[in-house]
Amino acid sequence: MIDRTKRNKRIADIIFSVITVVLLVIIAYFVVMQVQGKVPLVMGYGVLHTLTPSMEDTIMTGDYFLIRSVDPEDVREGDIITFYSDDPNIKGYANTHRVHVNEHGVWTEIIDGERVFYTKGDNNYTIDCVPARASQLVGRYVTGLPWLTKSVSVIFGTPLILVFIFVPLLAYVILYYYRLKMLQKREAEEKLHHEAKIEAMVAMEVERLRRLDAEKKQQQDQEKTE
Repeated sequence: MIDRTKRNKRIADIIFSVITVVLLVIIAYFVVMQVQGKVPLVMGYGVLHTLTPSMEDTIMTGDYFLIRSVDPEDVREGDIITFYSDDPNIKGYANTHRVHVNEHGVWTEIIDGERVFYTKGDNNYTIDCVPARASQLVGRYVTGLPWLTKSVSVIFGTPLILVFIFVPLLAYVILYYYRLKMLQKREAEEKLHHEAKIEAMVAMEVERLRRLDAEKKQQQDQEKTE
């Protein structure tokens, strides 16, 4: 029973340690990506926050939406893509616009040995002045996340990075509290088991001494009789 308890305790400790490390790695990853101005992707998926009305009414200002990494060869006209812009006004920042034909009716071509995509915000009158390079492609729009938009706006009211930090930290605190309670329960069970074992040993010793005392008295009575 004790060996099984110890084994279960070791397994629980290992699981807790792995979860802790994973959460800390996720937090560190998101922090580093945000500091570098990059879009964090997990298993090829990422969540972005719209700051401008350029894609209204498809993506409203303040909306959160899901993107998925995509191979440049799989991009098609009409796709909404996220890319690191070369536009001097927002150079290096992630921009999300729709692949759109330019004034020559071309939506993609090869320039200086690299594929580029012509893009345009649904709410803009003209296409972007600088095309999106394939090497700067981040992902393709998958769907809006209205539940996240509402939750962040109403409950958190903070940038998305804080949500990604708060949620793992909250999960860590919950797991730590659960683990603490489990350890306290296990220690209490082991203490009761130990006390019960001692009580049983004491009872056995008392019974042994009682038998010895009875045998001694019996022997003394026999000697007197003789």
